[in-house]
Amino acid sequence: MDLLQRLRIFLRVADSGGFARAADQLGIAASSVTLQVQKLEQDLGTQLFQRTTRSVHLTPDGEQLYERALRLVSDAEETQSLFRQSERQIRGRLRVEAPARMVRRLLAPNLPDLLDAHPGLELELNSSDRLSDLVEAGIDCVIRVGAYVDPSMIARPLTQLRQVTCASPALIERFGMPATPAALAAFPAIHYGGLPSARREYWELQADGGLLEVPMQGRVSVNNTEGYVACALAGLGAIQAPLYDLRDELASGRLVEILPAMPPPSMPVQLLYPPQRRLSQRLRIFISWVEPLLQAQSI
Repeated sequence: MDLLQRLRIFLRVADSGGFARAADQLGIAASSVTLQVQKLEQDLGTQLFQRTTRSVHLTPDGEQLYERALRLVSDAEETQSLFRQSERQIRGRLRVEAPARMVRRLLAPNLPDLLDAHPGLELELNSSDRLSDLVEAGIDCVIRVGAYVDPSMIARPLTQLRQVTCASPALIERFGMPATPAALAAFPAIHYGGLPSARREYWELQADGGLLEVPMQGRVSVNNTEGYVACALAGLGAIQAPLYDLRDELASGRLVEILPAMPPPSMPVQLLYPPQRRLSQRLRIFISWVEPLLQAQSI
């Protein structure tokens, strides 16, 4: 095995924090990972990792090598891409994480176009509404809906999604169709991410060029978008969500838009990736595919 491949293994162990995790992400045996790191240490004449029963940490020499290895591996990959005749020849695996409902309703149905255009590309598509530790999990990028700030990640804005406020016909029949924000406040709300404690949650509506805050309260909270929509369909409360995610339910009448002249503000969509991953050719290809796909949903 050449030096460049050993450096790739070294970086994966350092990023994931363990030999077993690195082996799982690379799809090779843990013993092979251990052996290649040992050979790298022998070649360099220094210990790169401080190993304990529970964790693996870089030694001072390992930290020094880490920055150099990042540049070497990245430069090698860029050099290889320079002489490929077309993007169809791009090979390798890309690990992506996105909200479960976005994967089911938008990404998965359109993936054949991406994979047909790039036969050498492999994709691990993880569905989650919670932000994983990208470095430890070996994830190359994550798509997140909402104003999410993480100074340790590079954020690329993708689009702004139009939102709607809606509820089931049964809930509207029970409380009446609200004609004002004050009437909306009388509706129960489905909360996202936990029940508010000691105060109401405030929803935002756009009106007269500004934002109105509407105090909402409810008895049900969820931690993912599938549960959020399911609770609304069950008549447990009103929700605010991106329009693209609810088109089928609105078209069928299973959900009804509330106060359409006063919609919620648009919700940003971002793609986040760790600085040490840089913007690889595989990631560029994925972004060039997913960005227009999401932008088409912003209308």
